[in-house]
Amino acid sequence: KIEAHDFDPVKVLQWRTADFDFSSLDQLKRSIETNAPVEGLTRALPAVDAQALEHLSKDGDIRALATGKERVALLWEACALPDYRKIAPAQHADLIASIYMDLARHGHVDEN
Repeated sequence: KIEAHDFDPVKVLQWRTADFDFSSLDQLKRSIETNAPVEGLTRALPAVDAQALEHLSKDGDIRALATGKERVALLWEACALPDYRKIAPAQHADLIASIYMDLARHGHVDEN
């Protein structure tokens, strides 16, 4: 089949924006949820980074730190941390929260 270039038809194409709005935490969440600009594309299921952001956006300490474009962008970068340990999403989000709070407050991750 491969040599003949005979493939099953694609039924669904998933899409997620790459144009994130870091002006606020809520704007970032809205930009992630943007619908596809082209008919025939469907919004992709929430990835690990979006799930972590959703979890962390409910944390008052995180919301207090995630003000301004730079801090919101930093939070999104932290959310992109892969879950190599394959732990529960809430545990992974807690790890990201610790890393983000260290970065936002001190500019580096505490060794402890």
